[in-house]
Amino acid sequence: MSSLSLSAEDFQILRWVGEVCGNSEPCILFEFAQDSGEIRAVGNAPQNMSVTELVDRLDILVQRGLVNSIFHKKVLQCVLCGNVFLRPKTACPSCNSEDTMRSAVYIHSCGASIPEQALKNLTSCPKCRDTLDKSSFTVVDYRFLCNSCGNLFPDPATFVECSSCGWVDMVKNADQIVLRRYALTAEGRSLLESADPSKLLVRRLVDSGYNVREKVRVVGLSGTSHLIDVVAVSRDRSETKLYTVMYRVTANDLISSTVRRLDIEKTAVEGVAGRVRWVVAGVQVDESAVRVAQTFGVEVEKI
Repeated sequence: MSSLSLSAEDFQILRWVGEVCGNSEPCILFEFAQDSGEIRAVGNAPQNMSVTELVDRLDILVQRGLVNSIFHKKVLQCVLCGNVFLRPKTACPSCNSEDTMRSAVYIHSCGASIPEQALKNLTSCPKCRDTLDKSSFTVVDYRFLCNSCGNLFPDPATFVECSSCGWVDMVKNADQIVLRRYALTAEGRSLLESADPSKLLVRRLVDSGYNVREKVRVVGLSGTSHLIDVVAVSRDRSETKLYTVMYRVTANDLISSTVRRLDIEKTAVEGVAGRVRWVVAGVQVDESAVRVAQTFGVEVEKI
């Protein structure tokens, strides 16, 4: 499968898995937001995909042998608002009253089943009418007693109530989300490394006579910390190229890159020399991105 081509979305997800999990055992890629109860992707997940889309894509990559996954846990989810903060509720299966209690069940010598709470108020057996004697009873089970209708039952009906929108239904009717742990396979890592646009760009720049550094951190004018993907200085130090690298370059990417560039003073980038050029590079470049680049005066390179 090493010759298998990657779509831009596939590459984004593989790189995301690699960044979060590294070469470790399968790790968690999704977590619960404590403020909203929503499931969110961790780390630098692709921003243009929902959690459902990410899970579906990961399943495809698992089938293609590029990602491993193992079961993590199952989560119940509200069918109306998607919240995962559901409060469990138990009720009588006959009348749906929540006014139930767990009680010991006594069996009389005549075979009558009498809950402990009822036994306290009885002087004779409701079945055979004999005077009740503790020696004639044995505890054989614990069951649930409904204080509303008097029903005695082994298992209560179980409901869930959404803490956000108030939806209530039986547990079996709640949506279920299976969360898994993920890791790159050896083949996935190999394919990722061979298709990594930063690595492809670095090899090309080195072959062209540039001294190259990757992942250079710089603090912007606003105090925000930025990461420049590739800093390439020509061997004669006549120019420096500051690269933002991605698999697919879109118009939105160009706009975001331009905004970030305005926050970075080029002299703050360690090792720059000569003329400084800001470049956005990608394996795929949308036509709309080319038009935006011309408007904002941004250089775009196809890797």
